[in-house]
Amino acid sequence: MLQGIFLNQYKLALIGKDISHSQSPVLFKELLKNELSRYDLIDITEASDIDISELLNDYDALFVTAPYKKSFLQYIDEFVNYKAAVNVIYQQGKAVKALNSDLLGIKSIFKQLKKEMNFNRVIILGDGAMSKCFQSFLPDAHVLSRRNGKISDLVSFISKGDLIINCCSRDFDLSALYHRDFSLWDMNYKTNVKQSGFSFYEDGFSLLKLQAELSFPFWKRDEK
Repeated sequence: MLQGIFLNQYKLALIGKDISHSQSPVLFKELLKNELSRYDLIDITEASDIDISELLNDYDALFVTAPYKKSFLQYIDEFVNYKAAVNVIYQQGKAVKALNSDLLGIKSIFKQLKKEMNFNRVIILGDGAMSKCFQSFLPDAHVLSRRNGKISDLVSFISKGDLIINCCSRDFDLSALYHRDFSLWDMNYKTNVKQSGFSFYEDGFSLLKLQAELSFPFWKRDEK
């Protein structure tokens, strides 16, 4: 019997806005190899442009990125771990389920960073869905955003030994922070940020990969 001939062939999709830069198709091909049949990018301008129920007839799992992580909650019958925002939607039987694998991933990475680093404060930039995930388990973190009016005080607020978690969009300019003695964990990846400008720098690709792997046990079908 040829090995792998009975492997499931998964059909996946990413829903987002302006996502042509996404590395998800390449990443999932690397992780799933011949188990992946297709990985589509569904680039929409409004959440109302698509029907999640119809898409679940065609895909084994739907991955959701900004700005739509809060946009499809009305379709969900069961929230696995977090109700405020989701990034994985899948169906089991008749139930539509949703997972926030970002939250699983950031908890795991943050736990490892605490073992390896000695930072004084945690400062979260932005107040979108990803920021809210961090805030849900880091209630003592300082949040600086355009909405609360504190982001403009960023340069004067940070100090030596801080861990900055950037949840702002890719176009947020971090150049004013270069060559300061603090650590930056950037949720974006493949940007123009000068990694050498910080005492420690981690981009968002490690989280992208880890959250994908952590999602597998929830939506992957059993081998037949």
